[in-house]
Amino acid sequence: MAPGNNGDPRLMQLGRGTSNRFWVALCLTLLVHAIVLSAFWMQPAGTSRIETSDFVDVEFAEMNFAQAELPSLEEQLQSRLDERIANLVSDANASTASDRKSTSAGAEEREMADEVEAELRAMEQAEFDRLAAQKKEFGLEGVPDDGEHTEVNTLSEWDKRYDGKVIVSYDAINRNHVHLPVPGYLCLRSGTVVVEVLIGLDGTVEKPRVVQSSEGEGAECMEEVAMKAARRTVFNARTDVDQTGTITYRFVAQR
Repeated sequence: MAPGNNGDPRLMQLGRGTSNRFWVALCLTLLVHAIVLSAFWMQPAGTSRIETSDFVDVEFAEMNFAQAELPSLEEQLQSRLDERIANLVSDANASTASDRKSTSAGAEEREMADEVEAELRAMEQAEFDRLAAQKKEFGLEGVPDDGEHTEVNTLSEWDKRYDGKVIVSYDAINRNHVHLPVPGYLCLRSGTVVVEVLIGLDGTVEKPRVVQSSEGEGAECMEEVAMKAARRTVFNARTDVDQTGTITYRFVAQR
């Protein structure tokens, strides 16, 4: 019987060597993996954080809106008039430079002058309508007495536009006004109201009463504002005696 391989010591030794190498290789592989894993585990993980802010500061610039001053009626009229005059002068210079006759230029100037007058009247009437609608009383002073007349006419330049009629006048011997309200544009109708007043030593008006008034529609309004204006009137003071006088108010119709 041929001898079996199982009893060969060389084969047995070879088998044991192969088994040992397998376990050594497996242990080395496990060791390498353990080292790598340990290295990753021991290395601190790098973190990046984006800082965020819950609130965003917004700077608000304070804007100061300066209230533009509205030009007065007088300034508007003067501005329009200056503009028109500048145009007229410019046209006149151009005509001279080109040696043209003044016939056509004169006609054009008259036409522009008429336009200026119409615009001024329209702006003036618009201002009167606005004041009448607001029931706003004028606190304008009258024209100072020149010493030659005891009757003082106020706002003479304005009155020329109304057939020369004055708005307020008074009759008080040797008295000059210190404050003279002008209510001539506060009622819708036209008319005249004469108020008799007692002027005290200090110049204040006492005991005003209507002695003459226009009749018809609007008379009540005119008498009421005339009495209010009379009570607010102040004359210069005197040290002798109280004095009786009259104040005449002429109202212009608001068309």
